[in-house]
Amino acid sequence: MARLVVCLLRKAARQVGVVTVLIEFALRVGKQQGRMMAAALRSRGIDPSQTQIIGHSLGTIVATQAAVCLQD
Repeated sequence: MARLVVCLLRKAARQVGVVTVLIEFALRVGKQQGRMMAAALRSRGIDPSQTQIIGHSLGTIVATQAAVCLQD
């Protein structure tokens, strides 16, 4: 029984590690896309004070990063 528990704990730890890596990758990509979105909006002459950016799921990270970049 103890071996089974240890085996299950090791398997869970590996899965958590994979999930952590995927989350970190998604955050990195989302932030990068947000910076690119801000640059594209700025190059088109948008007025940040008159702009609302809405995102869903991973898009919320993109929208948030774009908004942070437009605050400059």
